[in-house]
Amino acid sequence: MIVSRADALLARSALAAAVGCLAALVAVSTAAAQGASAEDSEQAPTAFNRPVNLLPDGSAGLIPDDATKILQPDPLPDSLNDGSRLAPGLEPAEPKRPASEIEVNRLGTIDLEAVGTLDSGNGGLGSDMWRGSKRRVVVPLMSRLSDQIASPSLRELAGRLLLSAAVPPEGQGRGEADSLLQLRIEHLAALGQIEGLEELLRVVPERNADEAIQRARVEAYLLAGNADQACRSVRNVVGQGEQGLYWQKALVFCQIHAGEMAGAALGVGLLREQSSGDEDSFIALAEAASGGASDIPVIGNPSVFELSILQRLDASLTDETAQEIHPGMLFAMARSPDLDLERRIEVAEEAVALGVLPAADLGRLYSQFEIAEADLAAFRSRAAEWDGSRARALRYQAAMADAASPKDQADMIAAALDAAPSPQDYLAVARLYEPLLLILQPAAELSDFTDTAGQALFALGRFKQAEAWMALARQEAMKTPTAAAAVTSLWPYARLAGLPTVPWDGDLNAWISANQGEDPSALSSRVALLQITLRALGGGGPLDWSEIAASTDETATEVPDASMLFALEGASGSGRLGETVLLSLLVLGKAGPGGSHLLALERVLTALSNVGLEREARLLAIEAALARGV
Repeated sequence: MIVSRADALLARSALAAAVGCLAALVAVSTAAAQGASAEDSEQAPTAFNRPVNLLPDGSAGLIPDDATKILQPDPLPDSLNDGSRLAPGLEPAEPKRPASEIEVNRLGTIDLEAVGTLDSGNGGLGSDMWRGSKRRVVVPLMSRLSDQIASPSLRELAGRLLLSAAVPPEGQGRGEADSLLQLRIEHLAALGQIEGLEELLRVVPERNADEAIQRARVEAYLLAGNADQACRSVRNVVGQGEQGLYWQKALVFCQIHAGEMAGAALGVGLLREQSSGDEDSFIALAEAASGGASDIPVIGNPSVFELSILQRLDASLTDETAQEIHPGMLFAMARSPDLDLERRIEVAEEAVALGVLPAADLGRLYSQFEIAEADLAAFRSRAAEWDGSRARALRYQAAMADAASPKDQADMIAAALDAAPSPQDYLAVARLYEPLLLILQPAAELSDFTDTAGQALFALGRFKQAEAWMALARQEAMKTPTAAAAVTSLWPYARLAGLPTVPWDGDLNAWISANQGEDPSALSSRVALLQITLRALGGGGPLDWSEIAASTDETATEVPDASMLFALEGASGSGRLGETVLLSLLVLGKAGPGGSHLLALERVLTALSNVGLEREARLLAIEAALARGV
């Protein structure tokens, strides 16, 4: 979170001035390009709706290098190299549009496989990330990418891979079934990266969009809460003669949205005549919404159109239905004004934990929760008495109140983190309170907060700020037992983050001694994790592997596929960045860094470090440590 909205708007203006109106791209043949000078080979910009990042970076001359900015939903200080994360959804607004390495033909068409919204200047993996990779390898691997990635670090890495503008891998595609762009669109939608998906679809020219892309564009607009824009696209496609059942349903929805109930009723009748039964749930909902039926049917696994109609009818989803909807729909529900506040908060909490909704959105919902002044004044006792979203909203409002002291804020943050039921929820809570954690300054009166603040900041990738809390712990260690304990408990995170070894009581043996009261099996598992992650990150470890093997049971974790591990080693050894990231996502899969076999984790950390993604590897190692209770 590194750039303000004002910065992004300035960048947008600069970019518009630099790029101007894109008129006509004229192809230059390969032979002519080789013989031409750099000045002669510059092409006139192509005309689209607005300046966007269409093609891979790597060519000079179109726009200033400093014109790139990225719009984030909840901007935070510091640069990307100092602990910032891309926001959930990876939603860049108006990134710079780098020149292309892709040949443009005389009709002005572009290689759609290469388009993206991220380049190497704003979080992308670079235009050459597929260099050395083969399409016949990348396409099958990408088709196997899991849509159930719980790990925030892996989800962010997946988003960057899918949104990066890059020269496609070597080899010819075989049409829509072999389309990398289509695969990227499908995975972004399934992962709930709705704002990133919407930006990607905007850079695909309308004239180049096939039906699958047109459908994706409509659904992305709906999930982003832009029904008007979705319906403009629907009417445009239908007006061009598209008559399939999907577009008939879309048109009926748009007629309901516009209040054209007579037209919607006619459309429902036509659907009923043509439907083989698969459209029955939509037909029943559309009838209820257009006044043709009084009862609202129970819908299982609703489509985007069905979810939108349910929200218009202010109908609640059953618990079973709510569990079936994909993350993108959680994003839409969390931002829907048609749902009651408590339900929106529940959905938003899940969406933030999945990484599909900015934590600032959840904070705004917590702030809207009505809490009496008397209850807010007695927040410490009320927080202990209340439960559920009400208690979480109380903690947030108490911590963010203007009158709150640093001690009050620290106590509420600590209580919120302690109440997180899982590592995934812990990271979501940490993201929620991140702005406040960055404002709080280490001070002697907060020495009991050093462990909590340090661990949360390490988990967020805010290494410098975490180091400051460690310094306070060392300073207060001789005075307070909690500060002394924090020095030792934070030592593994400091090592995993790549900070200098803590000089006081700071090594793995000291950490083991401090945790001797724990269950021996659990402690052995954590020791093995630390030893192997430190080794993968180049830090080594003081323990003998035979001793670790004798005390650790890793048989309960599924052993990774050997071919995937060897493929990962080969890709990283050859510097094939995109392929390395893709294989890393597949190797860790749904289990994530905390639930994967240690061998798989070690190979992924090593591979990412080898291709220059050391910071990403360190964040994965820290996430694994949190998940295993280090």
